Amino acid sequence: MVKNLLKLPNGETISYLLERRQRRTIGLKITADGLVVHAPKRIFDYQLNQVLQEKSHWILSKLKAREANYIEPVQWLNDEHLLYLGNDVQLHITQYSTSKAAAFEQNKLLIAQQDPDNQTLTLSLIHI
Repeated sequence: MVKNLLKLPNGETISYLLERRQRRTIGLKITADGLVVHAPKRIFDYQLNQVLQEKSHWILSKLKAREANYIEPVQWLNDEHLLYLGNDVQLHITQYSTSKAAAFEQNKLLIAQQDPDNQTLTLSLIHI
């Protein structure tokens, strides 16, 4: 994928990733990283730019909606107290040997991860 810039008539610029594929149509997708464009290998750059200009209102509205729905990742530290179903629970982060499954024992939530030195658990939430 190649990173490109789209310059709009109002002076705004939109960065996007371009991937050329064996296809007949242009595909536009808004991801967590921004705009991704899938274009046919045989389309000229000026034709692609023209389509992106025509769709710029849709692109901008979707990018703004993505920003509005962004939720900061939640970070929990080892031995931190959390509320789980109204109960106080203590988080324990350990290194897993065979099982990666989370376990709940005596008001302790046991989370196993690969790196024993990393005592922080990051949870990314998605707002739909």
